[in-house]
Amino acid sequence: MGKIIDLNEFSSSRAIERGLTLWRKSFPENLTSRTHLSDLSDQTILTLAQLGHGAMAVLYNLIMGVFDLGPYNKFKYLSGEPKMKVLEASLFLVDQIRWECMRRLGWIEGFAGEKYPLVHLIMKYRTLKSEFHPPFPGLKKNQPRYEEFLKRREVDGEAMIRGLIPAALAAFSQRV
Repeated sequence: MGKIIDLNEFSSSRAIERGLTLWRKSFPENLTSRTHLSDLSDQTILTLAQLGHGAMAVLYNLIMGVFDLGPYNKFKYLSGEPKMKVLEASLFLVDQIRWECMRRLGWIEGFAGEKYPLVHLIMKYRTLKSEFHPPFPGLKKNQPRYEEFLKRREVDGEAMIRGLIPAALAAFSQRV
């Protein structure tokens, strides 16, 4: 009797495998189709969140591999639509990585990246981005600027959360 293959799992596994060349050289974690941001080490999250040590090349390589667009050094040769797809996915993914950093600090709750494997964050970034409302996480009550956030959430909550990124990266760097 033949083996039953989950086509979604197979497709996700193949997609993530195509983008792992630089990842394997840069980070100790082995990515699979089931790896969530929460599965990554603090050091990996910090490096990616700070966009340090060639992190953008690693992310572009991963994203382009998932989309079957070749290695990251081919990015500049992509035409309009594929190039925009990579750019949009990378911006979405960097946001999710930074939200994960803030989640680990205990500052925020509720963001798209916490529920989905990394490969799905890339493959379905447009859907996730459009379905997640608001598109930014909420602050936890224990965060010192929580009351201010409640007042500003509807008008400029996203700007306020993004404004916390430098402090979060500094705090997380101290922790790591």
